[in-house]
Amino acid sequence: MRTPISEFAPADGDLGLDSAPRAHRLPARGGLDTRRPRRPRPVSAPVRYERLRVRAGAGAYDRGHHPMRRVERARVGFATLAVTALLTAVVVAALVGVAQLRSPADTPGPTTVVQVQEGESLSEIAERVAPDAPVRDTVRKIVDLNGLRGAEVTTGRTLIVPAPPR
Repeated sequence: MRTPISEFAPADGDLGLDSAPRAHRLPARGGLDTRRPRRPRPVSAPVRYERLRVRAGAGAYDRGHHPMRRVERARVGFATLAVTALLTAVVVAALVGVAQLRSPADTPGPTTVVQVQEGESLSEIAERVAPDAPVRDTVRKIVDLNGLRGAEVTTGRTLIVPAPPR
């Protein structure tokens, strides 16, 4: 009886696939292994680390590598930041001051609260609260203080009116 001999089988009769050369092994899924054989990685060049040499006079420290140079630059940076913050605060304070100066100087002054009696108009209320002032000016102040649209008011309504002078 004849035994089939594989062309990949070694001469000693072992038919295992592990003994076959890598290029001729069959992959797990079937078919020929078409991958390239691995080559050894190239060896990288050796890296040399050198210490920084300090020379008296013009040396590496003059190029900004000295630690004190870094500290000096950091101090300058912090000082710049502080000056910028101070200038910003001054500008904001100035803007607030300008806004206060531009606000209307027509402040109402002291006020009081009055309740509208039955059949009473704004002109009558104005005469009652400020008898010495012109009625027209007092009515305008009452309308401004209360945000009224017209000169008519309802009975029982509470109004803010300028306080009489003392």
